[in-house]
Amino acid sequence: MPYSTLSAEVGRLTEAGRSDAFAKAFRDAVRDGIIQATELPSRFTLPKIFYRQGRQGTYERSTQDMVFEHTPEYEDWFANIDRELAGLRRYNDLKPILAIIQESLVDFEHLASATGQPPLPTYEQGETRSRSRTRAASVQKTPPKKKK
Repeated sequence: MPYSTLSAEVGRLTEAGRSDAFAKAFRDAVRDGIIQATELPSRFTLPKIFYRQGRQGTYERSTQDMVFEHTPEYEDWFANIDRELAGLRRYNDLKPILAIIQESLVDFEHLASATGQPPLPTYEQGETRSRSRTRAASVQKTPPKKKK
């Protein structure tokens, strides 16, 4: 059986921006016994570019390279995980920063329309609290009688 490395498989991904999720899924599969692999002393840089939150600039991450046996079972696993990662986008987790809006990863029109509307659960919760406080204030307790 031919052997392959994790760094070579990251290059085969349909969406290189999900390379960090692929590396994590690969390590989980090794841990679960789905793939047999061993670590190499070398490291490689993931092709994904990470943005610093609240600051300008980008950075890259590197991870430990691994060598594994290239089997038909691995090919099936790779096809599944590649399909999942290509279709799965977590738009809810993206913070609406300028770089993400410019790359059109979030819908700007939706963000702009949602900005003008108050968040309903918070608004309704405030209304409920206000009503309960007015009811409590309107019901007056009789003061306790003094003993003689």
